[in-house]
Amino acid sequence: MLRVMNRTAFVVARVRTFATTAAAAEPPTPAAETARRVRLQLKALGKPQVTPPKRPLSAYALFLQQERQGHAGLTKGSAAEHFKEIAKKWHDLSDAEKAVFKQKAETAKQHYARAYATYLSQRTSTDVLIEKKTAQLKNLINPTKTRKNVAPDPNRPKRPMSGYSLFLKETFAAPPAEQKRVVGESLEGFTVQERMRKIAKAWGRMSKEDQEPYLSGTQKAFAAYKAQRAAYDAENGVTDARQEMDKVLMRAARKTKKNTKAVKKVVKKKGVKKTAAKKTGAKKTGAKKTGAKKTGAQKTAAKKTAAKAA
Repeated sequence: MLRVMNRTAFVVARVRTFATTAAAAEPPTPAAETARRVRLQLKALGKPQVTPPKRPLSAYALFLQQERQGHAGLTKGSAAEHFKEIAKKWHDLSDAEKAVFKQKAETAKQHYARAYATYLSQRTSTDVLIEKKTAQLKNLINPTKTRKNVAPDPNRPKRPMSGYSLFLKETFAAPPAEQKRVVGESLEGFTVQERMRKIAKAWGRMSKEDQEPYLSGTQKAFAAYKAQRAAYDAENGVTDARQEMDKVLMRAARKTKKNTKAVKKVVKKKGVKKTAAKKTGAKKTGAKKTGAKKTGAQKTAAKKTAAKAA
């Protein structure tokens, strides 16, 4: 009985909150609609059975954590000054004092490596699918935030290299004389980015006949890869999990769309009421002004009549 009452109270509170928010808020922006939809989808998607362990803190982060104890609730300005003081303290520490925190960080790093290996061994193909979809959805909310790439499934068939990737790898490992023949100059002394840029330009200058040896083998490899991947996904339940995941995300998106329409409808009605009230107020004001004018004219006429009678 108590659970039913609590549930009823929760539903009533949610309805009141929704009505108040809808009446007070402006129509949701496209960014707000996207964020609301994605959050509902993340909630509906759920979490994988096995989650990765938290990354360990560095030596300075451990020192920072220790120094920040007892300094919660700092303002923005005071927090900045506090961090500067902590950085200066860390800089002034001796090597022996820093070694204590470095040893703790190294121990935590080793523990993390063991926990991460256990996580990879226990993770299923469905967990990988959920992790990748979760990362995609979170990027829609905050695309500027840097996120760690999801570790791939080690048992899944490996994607073959493209024709350009084969050419890039071959040119990188070629001797200087061969690089000069292909690229036009030796790649010694250049950075990795500069080498890749020059190799990309050389690939773009190549004719289709010269690119054919690299492309012909990859087409067959990609066809075999697709067949192996489809068989692996069907065998490990990835195909069924993906279809079910798409249905769950679609239902969450429809729910968000329905709620957004309700909010817009309430806001629109409120706007109509406000406009009608303004018009009514304007009419009343006009009537008052007209009445005031008539009263003044009547007073003037009365004064003239009284003057004539006198």
